[in-house]
Order: sequence, then C-alpha cells, then structure tokens
Amino acid sequence: MEHLSSSTNEEASGKKRVVKKPEATSNIENQIYFSIIPEWVIDCDIPAQAKVLYCVLQRYADKDTGTCFPSISTISKRMRVSESTVKRQIKILIDIKALHKQARYDKETGEQTSNLYTVIQAPPFIDELPPSAPMTYKPKSINQSQDIAKKIYAELEKQIGRSPITKSDKGAWNKVVKELREANINIDDIATVVQAYKQYFAGMTITPTAIAKHWSLLMQLNEENKPPEKWDCAVKGHRLRDLDVIMKCDFCMYEEAKTI
Repeated sequence: MEHLSSSTNEEASGKKRVVKKPEATSNIENQIYFSIIPEWVIDCDIPAQAKVLYCVLQRYADKDTGTCFPSISTISKRMRVSESTVKRQIKILIDIKALHKQARYDKETGEQTSNLYTVIQAPPFIDELPPSAPMTYKPKSINQSQDIAKKIYAELEKQIGRSPITKSDKGAWNKVVKELREANINIDDIATVVQAYKQYFAGMTITPTAIAKHWSLLMQLNEENKPPEKWDCAVKGHRLRDLDVIMKCDFCMYEEAKTI
C-alpha cells in the first residue's frame, strides 16, 4: 500500500495547510519609521552614544517645536544602554547646546513627572567657530566651572539674603550650586525663581534646596502668569478690527474708513 504524501493526506481530508510567517524579531523589521537628522550631528566630534541619543530624541520630538518627553527608561531601551549612560549623554548634548532639558512638575503636588526635552537642530557652535573648523565637543574647563559656581553661589546669597553658617548648611548649598551649574541655568533667573517662591510659597523658609527642587515649576508658573505684552502701535502697527462701517484699532483710538 502506497503511503500518501502529507499534501495528499491534506487534500484527502479536505484541510488546507496554513504556513505561518515567522514573526518579526524587532521593531526594525515590522515598523517603517524614520527621523531626519541634521548633517552636523554626523560631523560633530562627540561620542557615538551622544549621537544615538540625539537620533532617539529626534524620533520623539514634535516637528514644529522640537519638544518631547520620553522617560529615561524608554530612552535607555531604545539606545540599548544603561540609564546612567543616557544621563551622561544628555549632559554632553546640553553642554554643546544641542539639547535643552526642563523638569516637568505636577502643579497640585509639586512632584516631578518627567523631563521636557527640546532638540536643537541648528549647529551648536555656529557662532564660535569659522565655517571650515571641525565641530569638537569641549567640556567646560575646571576654571570655567568654578567661576560659574562662584557666581551662582554669590547670586543665591544675594537673593536669599543670607549665607550658610553650619558645615551641613554649607554642604547643602554646595550641592545645589553643583546641580544648578550642571543644569546650565541662567544666573539672572535665580532672582526670578526666588521672587516666584516668595509668591507661591508665602510664609515658607527660602533655602537653596527648596529653590533647586521647585526650579522648573517656579519658572513655569512665572511664565504662565506674565502680564500680556503691551502692544506698541507706533512700533508694531495698528491691529484693526472690522466694525462694518469703519476699521478701529484694538489698542488705541485710531480708526479709518473702511475701503470697499
């Protein structure tokens, strides 16, 4: 008796064999996404991992604002490196002004929820080097860092209105100065943040630790509560409203006949 082949057996039983395609083993195989990366990123002399980080953030960035907020965990998985490596590469991109980082906070609890990253597409050293010069990552020298730290320290003393006294107090101040220096803050913003702290945390003792903890939240609240910019018609021109018969400026008494 002849043995039927497997295909013959399937035909005889009326069943059709279904051959499953092998599943994709990675996102690369089943997703076709891409990001546009500025050419200076390729030429810039920074670590390869910093370039990969730039690419990952560009993948998430809003096309108009350049902002995104993936978690450190998400970034580390996409880069296939540790979270500590991600943080080091973030600092490099911030140092060369290719990335801006701002902590995001819950307005009700004051707790940090995530970081908001702004990916900068313009070449970071365009104002510092001639066009033919290679773009090289140069960390701030020790002298530069110490000078910035002294300025931050002095501004904190001025705005808070006191200096540290005890050894533990001095240690807390030095820790905050280091954090603010590494965050590349604008020293002029210290006054803004201290004033915002006095407004939103009225009655609470002002300390450098409190300032650093709520820095981004206070900057955000200050920005949201800025009075609207005054419109200068002499500089910006009139903003005319159509009142059917005439055109009248929203900001001054100027009016003109409506042309038909």
